Amino acid sequence: MKSVEEGYYKKDFEVISGEGCGILEDCYGVHNLKKLVDSNLSASEREISEQIFRGFKNYRANEFHIERINEKIDSYLEFRREQIRPKHYILNISLEEYEKVLKRKISVDSNVSLDSFCKCVVVSMGINLDYAYTIKINRECLEEDILETEDLNYLNLKEKQKFKILYNHENNWIFNVTVSKINDGYGKEKRVKILSGIGYGIIEDCGGISELKDIFNSTSKNFDEQDINDFDIEKMNQVIDRYV
Repeated sequence: MKSVEEGYYKKDFEVISGEGCGILEDCYGVHNLKKLVDSNLSASEREISEQIFRGFKNYRANEFHIERINEKIDSYLEFRREQIRPKHYILNISLEEYEKVLKRKISVDSNVSLDSFCKCVVVSMGINLDYAYTIKINRECLEEDILETEDLNYLNLKEKQKFKILYNHENNWIFNVTVSKINDGYGKEKRVKILSGIGYGIIEDCGGISELKDIFNSTSKNFDEQDINDFDIEKMNQVIDRYV
């Protein structure tokens, strides 16, 4: 092993030396990689490889640019440091198609799990968590294992960014979330807290947004009349404390 000169340890991670361009992504393993780096490939073999393997045309097995590689590493580490940096979000949440009369403003720390976050939002809207929920961001619905293993840092949120929380596919409740503000450091109080709110919430199993409107308009034949303005913020904060 080559000795490491004094002064190299100025960074968390740095490539000191190396050989070869590296691995060609999606080349399906070492066996194919060995073939692709063979300098004796015929013109027809190279042409076929360019069609099959993404990036092969610009791939050069013997090229090694240490400065370029270290720049990529520095950029990635900076991204990760920013991603996991303690943050405190202020979020505006409303029920889709009912934005003016059913909404919440909450504060939440970035290290709260995605699963706990979803539960707190859904429960804050007066629901009992009897059905499945997920987050939809950038047109992608997150899988259950991501919700269970990742925290809010995973979303890499920016101010003014929007995403959705989906609950109960049959009734199709959609909560629109907007990032109002991002503060440095965790909050000084609870990890999740309702700051303000308007509206009673959703009636579980009522059938969806149209039936909910009938309930609050006192025209529903299936559910009793409910006061849409009935919202107890202290009681609701006590409820969501159970899910953090």
